[in-house]
Amino acid sequence: MPDFSIRDATDADLPALAEAMVRLQTAHTEAFPDVYRTFDVDVAKGHLESQLNEPDTVIRVATVSEDGQSEIIAGHVVFAVEEKPETVFTRARRIGHLCQIEVEPAFRRSGLGQLLLEDCDRLATAHGVTQIFLQVGAFNSPARAFFEESGFEEFGSRLCRRVRIER
Repeated sequence: MPDFSIRDATDADLPALAEAMVRLQTAHTEAFPDVYRTFDVDVAKGHLESQLNEPDTVIRVATVSEDGQSEIIAGHVVFAVEEKPETVFTRARRIGHLCQIEVEPAFRRSGLGQLLLEDCDRLATAHGVTQIFLQVGAFNSPARAFFEESGFEEFGSRLCRRVRIER
């Protein structure tokens, strides 16, 4: 396994992260074009800039040395903390959202995805989070298998029924 380092993202990382975000979004758009929108790198970069400034959101990047001197981004996670107030149905709690996880194609099946999830566990512990939630598209069975192998369990299901509107 390559020697990965995981750190907080900086403004300098945004161009590479934006490229990765566009790739992820393209997969979603191809699967569900009536739901997901395409966007370009500039839009992705703007979104990531705003996330970097959110107090309850952390972007972490995994880097690897390419030539012993320069580093490249091999993957990243976007992790957010949410305070859930008590309701008539649920207890108050602090939960984590794994908003995005991406491993560059050249580093898939290298153990990096697991390292990024372990980093999220450390973030969760530091923020008093006891549950981490994520959403995975039905079209993305490899990701779902990875998450289940990593200890994620189904916590309800979100189903969709399409309704045809006559015009």
